[in-house]
Amino acid sequence: MQIAVVLRGTCGEEWYSNFEIGYSAEHSGFARAADFAELRLADYVFTRAICIQPRFFITGYSRGGAVANILAKRLCDRYGLDYVSAYTFAAPSTTISRRTNRYSSIFNIVRGEDFFTRVPLESWGYTKYGKTLANLDLNNPYGWSQKTVSGILEDETYLGHTINLRFTTISYKNKRRIERPLSEQLRFENTHEPLVDKQTWEIVQDIRKHKRRRANFAEQNMFSGLVYCADCGGTMVLHRAHTMDAVKNNFMCSTYKKKGKEVCSGHYIREVELAAVLLDDIRRITHFARQNELRFAEYIGVKQGKEAQREIAALQKKATEMERRKAELSAIFKRLYEDSVLGRIPEEQYRLLSRDYTREQAELDEALPKVTEQLQKLKDSAGNVSRFLENAR
Repeated sequence: MQIAVVLRGTCGEEWYSNFEIGYSAEHSGFARAADFAELRLADYVFTRAICIQPRFFITGYSRGGAVANILAKRLCDRYGLDYVSAYTFAAPSTTISRRTNRYSSIFNIVRGEDFFTRVPLESWGYTKYGKTLANLDLNNPYGWSQKTVSGILEDETYLGHTINLRFTTISYKNKRRIERPLSEQLRFENTHEPLVDKQTWEIVQDIRKHKRRRANFAEQNMFSGLVYCADCGGTMVLHRAHTMDAVKNNFMCSTYKKKGKEVCSGHYIREVELAAVLLDDIRRITHFARQNELRFAEYIGVKQGKEAQREIAALQKKATEMERRKAELSAIFKRLYEDSVLGRIPEEQYRLLSRDYTREQAELDEALPKVTEQLQKLKDSAGNVSRFLENAR
């Protein structure tokens, strides 16, 4: 659920409130308008019985931008930075607070030569909540960093899902945000129109799982993390240099390169040869799939069915055992606590046992979501054949 709030500029007698600076931490005239906007927004959420955590998009121009700046700050304090995005345009200053930079989801876009955006004066201590962007470079308006792009690639919002309760605080005194375990988060699928399809999403996540070393070449290694040694199972690393012809680039066993011939033999394959073999296989398989779609689907279904069912059964058994062990640990903790309270076991023994069981429970909490995710991927792989046929056409 996303809610957009657009605040207009000055209308009629509202213009006079621009001069009502007041003596509080916020500009009195703008703060009073933000109070009214906040009440209207709360009434909108209440009358529509919105149960899930909404995301707010706030924007405004001139005086409306100043009101949007204060309103966005209040929503950030209430719901968190992840649920509020605000963009103000040509907004005057709003506050004398010194904690304005922490509101990283609020952006104030101004022109450097516009005097109106600098009143009340900075010499009086006034500024705006969030980041102020003066004379924005239109060639790179967002200024995205690698961290920003990485966050976008991992955000399931673009898949059409809503994830709530992702973050919490250590206590009511310590406001530092920490991420909750996956088991404590609330996940709602298909709550809005996705921006990317699931197949593209899965490809991106699979690529990001493989560690890629930064290469000082214009063209990155497309086989990074995908080539393994048939003898020792280690990764094959690409050997290339600016002084070497591209046709001589080759993959060599990393185990042999690090530990020598005592562990693995010295063998390699040229990059152009690997690419040619792979391309030939792709063309051969896609040609067969186009010419004999039913036979291809039947063959893959039988092959995938046998192997996948064995793997699904093994993972299902493992997940069931982990769930059962978690339930057993809960019961053990309860009996152990009762024995400690009743004095049936010494305090030192209780402490040692509790530590071991706590460690085991933490390991289960970490491993179980991974097993469940892997199991779900295997169950969803049945549709891969139809997607492959579509791409092959």
